[in-house]
Amino acid sequence: MNHIDVTRQGQCIYVRLTGEFARDAAVDMDAVLAAVSGPPTFVLDLANACHLGGPGIAYLIKLQTRLSTLGGALFLRDLSDSVTTELAMRDLSGFFRVVDGWDDDMGEEILPLLAIR
Repeated sequence: MNHIDVTRQGQCIYVRLTGEFARDAAVDMDAVLAAVSGPPTFVLDLANACHLGGPGIAYLIKLQTRLSTLGGALFLRDLSDSVTTELAMRDLSGFFRVVDGWDDDMGEEILPLLAIR
């Protein structure tokens, strides 16, 4: 079971995932993304995510590719220990831009400066 909270400020979409990644989370995130015109910045907070699994990882790869095609960017924020382990096991730790210590009050322009990758 999962829950997502979405906050949007202009082109910046902030999503907090709680629990396991499930198909409904992907559907909800796609719906939010479809409502944005122009190149979006998508911040996915995974501090409370307990499991992504194969479908979640595949969705994140697809989401990053889609955002890149649109001229936008994906940032993963505050990875839980289990998500960090899942990414490392699949050798994807360096594939995503991970941000720690970002607060949405800082603004989206600071994200690339804080990203590990």
